[in-house]
Amino acid sequence: MTFTKTRRLSIVALLSLGLLASCSSSDSSEATATTSASETTSSTPSTTELTTTTTELTTTTTSTIALPLSNCAGTEESLAEFVGEPLGFFVCDTEWASFMTKEYAQTCENCESITIARWVNGTWKEIGNFNQYFSLSPGEVSSKISKESLCTIWSTNRSSEFAAKTGCTPDS
Repeated sequence: MTFTKTRRLSIVALLSLGLLASCSSSDSSEATATTSASETTSSTPSTTELTTTTTELTTTTTSTIALPLSNCAGTEESLAEFVGEPLGFFVCDTEWASFMTKEYAQTCENCESITIARWVNGTWKEIGNFNQYFSLSPGEVSSKISKESLCTIWSTNRSSEFAAKTGCTPDS
């Protein structure tokens, strides 16, 4: 081979390595091929310095915190199924719940009526509609509801206006 062919092969090899290095980079930083001017003009074999960048992977650990179990006998979903429409409001304690349908909550201007239901033998049973602006006693709802359950599901009983009368702990 002649000196010119060797020189051309060296230059082609350098360019190929440079292109190969820049194409195989896995991120936005480029691999670079560096040579000095004296290396390209001499007949000694050329060298290529390859610079690479390492990217570390970050692992995210997710922990799960157990939420306290509900003390409701039935679920909001089962009550919505029983009522036949989605609920807009639902509060439950043991087998008792107060609720309002989503449609009623969206269409009434000053929603007065809230329904109370009871979980009996694996299904919800509607007890009645009550005016949410008045306090309720267990006797007005059902002789089977405890004062504690009524305090939980009926927010008016916990209001500062009625807490002394109902014996419920007032909301803060």
